[in-house]
Amino acid sequence: MTDTLPKCEHAPGITNITNYHQLKVKPRPCATSFQSMVDFVSGAFKVAPQDTKFITTTHPTMSTSSLKNYKVLESPNEIKSSRKGACHPMLYLYAVFFCQYDEELSERVFKVSMVGEDTKATIQTHPKDNINAAAVCHMDSARAALLNLMDKQGKSPMCHFCSAGDLIWFQ
Repeated sequence: MTDTLPKCEHAPGITNITNYHQLKVKPRPCATSFQSMVDFVSGAFKVAPQDTKFITTTHPTMSTSSLKNYKVLESPNEIKSSRKGACHPMLYLYAVFFCQYDEELSERVFKVSMVGEDTKATIQTHPKDNINAAAVCHMDSARAALLNLMDKQGKSPMCHFCSAGDLIWFQ
């Protein structure tokens, strides 16, 4: 909670709370309902609420721990859209999402079907250990350099899988 309150009370344009300003992502007040999240996204995209969609990482009840290696089952499916944003769940007493959008960033969003490596079955025969993951690739990784996830910052895309609960919005 001590991390959530400062981020949610943080006014747009002030950048001393987080390092997001290095990515040129403008933090916004947090959404405390699904409707306020839709309002933020449709306002950022400058479209009607019904013209927005989202994906998230989903998985059925796992037969074992979800902390294991996964194998990609098929080619990732790109979600093509010129406008993308993200809302991340925050730790708080009730549902709170930290939402962000920046029209200058160049990300690509993918839906990736995976199965746990220790499962000999496929998604069709053993669906309990499958995950349909949302993945975001930052094409200009120099702007994401503060994450320190790569040796050659800016030389190649930087991709990460989103956690269950993260909502990746697109038009």
